[in-house]
Amino acid sequence: MKGEHIIMRGVVNNSRILHPLPDGCAGRKIRAVWLLLNEADFTAKYEAVHHRNAFLDDVMHDWNQKGNALRYHAHSSEQGDVVDIIVFFEEAT
Repeated sequence: MKGEHIIMRGVVNNSRILHPLPDGCAGRKIRAVWLLLNEADFTAKYEAVHHRNAFLDDVMHDWNQKGNALRYHAHSSEQGDVVDIIVFFEEAT
């Protein structure tokens, strides 16, 4: 998956925590969230590839957006793990 994205660092996998989106992302709709597995491989082409450099998390099952915040409760890592994720946004219109 390619497109406009950010890497959010230090995200806690916990359904009770809302992680604010970074400055400049307010009002943006999240298209996809990936658990970052291999940053060097991802940044070589800025392309997330499932099971190679990232793991695609499912909307609602693993994450959901609440306004300008993200709730991350993924099954790709253990509850309480602190992880880095890639957040891809819908195309700006």
